[in-house]
Amino acid sequence: MDKKILNYLKLKLTKERYTHTLSVAKLAESLAPARLKQSAKIAALLHDAAKGISAGELIKVALKNKLKVECFKEIQKHAPHLLHSYVSAHIAQTKFNINDKQILNAIKYHTTAAPSISELAKIVFVADYCAGRESQTKKLQKLACQNLDRAFKQALFGKINYVLECGQWLNPLSIKAWNYYHVK
Repeated sequence: MDKKILNYLKLKLTKERYTHTLSVAKLAESLAPARLKQSAKIAALLHDAAKGISAGELIKVALKNKLKVECFKEIQKHAPHLLHSYVSAHIAQTKFNINDKQILNAIKYHTTAAPSISELAKIVFVADYCAGRESQTKKLQKLACQNLDRAFKQALFGKINYVLECGQWLNPLSIKAWNYYHVK
């Protein structure tokens, strides 16, 4: 299956995005406990499968396939690129017959997070945040090996902070995730 996924990604992603994807997969696999290694690798490989699709196309795919997207109207208006997470999960399911809900949710929430996500989703979220930013996130990677929940909260804070510093629209799902994990 990995070979089929890799061939698909080589065709659909830019060289830079493909390299990023391989880094995320390697890091996710290293962060995952033995029981989750294969799932982490698959979820990480497919997390950006739709990243090369234009915003307009992402909207069309989401509508055509009736994808369940929290805050769809707001995302469509303010940040349609966020739909790549949902469309990537759809690609995983339809092109690669992946029906494992944990894998699909890890793909779906790798950008925004969500309240009460699985250990696998946290691993992919942290790996995506850290990959390609090794010099800034070595401490976070080390922390993730010791305490995934703390590393996840730091990565979530980092992503939210980045969106706010750029003056961009912040997905309400990320706010809900922050509030949910902030009290834990």
